[in-house]
Amino acid sequence: MPAAGPRVAFVYPNAYSVGMASLGYQAALQCMRRAGLAAERFFSYSAPVSWDSLAPAGRFDVLAFSIAFELDWLNILRFLRDAGIPLLARERGERDPIVLAGGVCVAMNRAPAWPFLDAFVHGEAEALAPALARALRAGERRRGAMLERLAGLAHVETTAHAAFDAESTESAALPDPPPWAWIESLDDAPCVSSVATPESEFGDMALLDLGRGCPNHCTFCWIGHNAPPYRPSSLERIERMADLALPLSDRLGLVSSAVGAHPEIDEICRRLLKRGARLSYSSLRIEETTATMLEALAQSGQKSLTIAPEAGSARLRRLLGKPFGDDAVLDIVDRALSLGMASFKLYFMTGLPTETEDESDEIARLVEKVRLRMVSAGKKSGAMGSISVNLGLFTPKPGTPLPRLANALDFAARARRLKRIERLLRRIPNTRIAASSPPLSGAQSILSLGGSETSRFLFDALDGSGGWRGAFQRWIRTRPDTRL
Repeated sequence: MPAAGPRVAFVYPNAYSVGMASLGYQAALQCMRRAGLAAERFFSYSAPVSWDSLAPAGRFDVLAFSIAFELDWLNILRFLRDAGIPLLARERGERDPIVLAGGVCVAMNRAPAWPFLDAFVHGEAEALAPALARALRAGERRRGAMLERLAGLAHVETTAHAAFDAESTESAALPDPPPWAWIESLDDAPCVSSVATPESEFGDMALLDLGRGCPNHCTFCWIGHNAPPYRPSSLERIERMADLALPLSDRLGLVSSAVGAHPEIDEICRRLLKRGARLSYSSLRIEETTATMLEALAQSGQKSLTIAPEAGSARLRRLLGKPFGDDAVLDIVDRALSLGMASFKLYFMTGLPTETEDESDEIARLVEKVRLRMVSAGKKSGAMGSISVNLGLFTPKPGTPLPRLANALDFAARARRLKRIERLLRRIPNTRIAASSPPLSGAQSILSLGGSETSRFLFDALDGSGGWRGAFQRWIRTRPDTRL
């Protein structure tokens, strides 16, 4: 790690276990270090000191946050407060670090954090890091001078000490964001774990990048409609990354928005298995999951399968951009059972535009069909697995088609529907349910779709009583017309 030049505190605004399970965070850290920046790791939910040198955050020249989830905006404010750094950009002086952020939440909607950050960076780390490093190292190491140099970069925007009034109800227009920086070829850009630790959410699994973007266009997903074009990794790049990952762990996680869409996914599985790897996938699209992919999981010792039917009815799945019926779900369940995978985790959403109550009830009916398949297989094998259901409340994303459809139910009615489905699911034997919290889902929607007024919502969640839940209740009470 370079000893000279500006020091960068690279912060993942969540727990260490979550941050180290983020390939994006690990890869961006490597990019900064390769570019010559002295970047050190920091995480929320622990003291604001470096995990690499124990130096406090306030001694660094730059605090750079990588944010992938809307509710983590609050953790950025908490980190600044705990580190003794003024929350508002306009109140920071020459002795304070530059505070900037990048990541998918910056691309989706940076409005909630506008008055709190000095700058936002827009793009992939491989495309941004060299220019950022040059700008930070090019001259005086003073906060004002470095900010001025950053402001001259094409993919960086500075907030120019944005105004903030915690009592105001007005929303000010933000400038158009700069273009998103991205690399056309991934061949010379390794994106692989540098650390595999059992303290990560994924255990000691090493992660490697299977591609960027997404060829699918699910109507609820931001990536397929707004990210740069789909760029699958070449076989050669994947093998080079495997060479780096396997000394860390034989458990390899293939990370992509669409694992099964890779044109050479079967050959990738075969080659990595030959090298002694045990494979996992970041996501499985039911209609893109090949026999080879399932067999690779079984050969890797996997005893459970995670799939996302998303909705209870085939009509709603078509609306979401996932055109398959219950038969396709049950077919992949049968194939997994035949390979010795006895347990299943299923992801669903409710509260979708145009969803009827009967369609939401079909979630429980589909889960019961899966259970009956498991019972039948268990009688033959003598082993019965379990079902885990993750039930979420639909949270709209900007720049996607689905929020444009009128939702016949208000937010309270959607929350009641979620509770109804949860009750139906709890009647199904051998089934565990994890249901989202309506206030947290509502807070996420506000941060996702709102304008500059959401900075006051964010501040209230930090400064007011009750955290997110209290802030959400106060927001809805005073702004009943908020789009959710």
